[in-house]
Amino acid sequence: MGSCFSTIKVSGSNSINTPPAATTNAAVNGQRKESNKPAPITTKNQDGSNHNQQKTQHKKDSKQIKPKRQGGIIPCGKKTDFGYDKDFDKRYTIGKLLGHGQFGYTYVGVDKFNGDRVAVKKIDKNKMVLPIAVEDVKREVKILQALAGHENVVQFHNAFEDDSYVYIVME
Repeated sequence: MGSCFSTIKVSGSNSINTPPAATTNAAVNGQRKESNKPAPITTKNQDGSNHNQQKTQHKKDSKQIKPKRQGGIIPCGKKTDFGYDKDFDKRYTIGKLLGHGQFGYTYVGVDKFNGDRVAVKKIDKNKMVLPIAVEDVKREVKILQALAGHENVVQFHNAFEDDSYVYIVME
């Protein structure tokens, strides 16, 4: 970006920088100074304090005024009932960790009734802070249900939930 060729007049200040006529003439003639860095402008109030320090102090004061919420934020996922089955622990056992993503982890699971190995995506409800995250999980389950039976897509078995997690069971 280019340098600013205008000068700012601060009331009660004595500027030691280049005179306004020199910078204005340079701007009119289209000339630039040799250095790429703009000359530092120091302005002092009548009491001698630095203007930038006052700005910084004002920013600190404004941050301190903001009230903090007490009790914390309840994630949208934590207070949402997804409508999925609640008996995951009765049906499946979770085994070795396969991988992880933004919201949760994927494990090897075993169906307790027939011994089939499955992939279990365990999604933490506490990480679903925004409503869009809840909608993303619901949409993922709907898409997997709609694509059930397709030979090129992983097969969806079922979705479960408890108070803390949503479980998506796939082949």
